[in-house]
Amino acid sequence: MKIKCIYSFLIVFILAIYSCSSSSTNNALTFLFDGVPSTDTLKSVNGQVVKSDSLSNSKQNINRLIVPIFVLHEPYKEKMCESCHDINVSFKKIKDLPELCYQCHEDFKSTYKNLHYPVEAGECNSCHHPHQATLAKLLLKPVRELCVECHDLDELITGGVHSGIGEMDCTECHNPHGSNESSLLR
Repeated sequence: MKIKCIYSFLIVFILAIYSCSSSSTNNALTFLFDGVPSTDTLKSVNGQVVKSDSLSNSKQNINRLIVPIFVLHEPYKEKMCESCHDINVSFKKIKDLPELCYQCHEDFKSTYKNLHYPVEAGECNSCHHPHQATLAKLLLKPVRELCVECHDLDELITGGVHSGIGEMDCTECHNPHGSNESSLLR
C-alpha cells in the first residue's frame, strides 16, 4: 500500500513538472483524462479553430478551450436551492414537475390547445437539465438529437412534407412545447 502511494505521488509530481508548457499540459491532461482535445487543432467554445502555435502564448488559452462554458439556470446560479428544493428534507423537490417549473416559467397547459407529449406528461427533464448545461435553454442535447430520440427521422424524411428539410432543426417549424396549430406548427 505504501509503495502504491509513493508511485502515485511520483506520477503526479512528474506530471506537474512536465506540464509547464501548454503542449505538455495537454499531454498531462490527456494522460489523466479521456476526451481531452489535441493541441494540434483545438476548437474553442465559440467554434473557432485555434492552432497549436497560438496555445504556447498563454496557459489561459488551453484552460479556456478545455473547460466548457455552462448555461446556468437562474435559481441555480443564484444559489437559491430552496426555490425548488426542500433544504430540510434531503433536497427533495418542493413540487412535482411541471408545477415546479411553472412557478417561474410559462404554463404551457393553459397556453396551447395541443401539447407536445413530454410537456403534457410533465417531463421537462426529458429535454432540459434543471441546473446547468452546455447548450442554450438548458437542453440536454442539440435539438435534432432530442427529437430523434422519440421521432423516427427516416420515417419523417420519407414523407412528402419533410423531404427537403436537410439539416434544419425541428424547432424552425415546430414549437417544442405546444401549439394551437396541428402538428405543433409555429
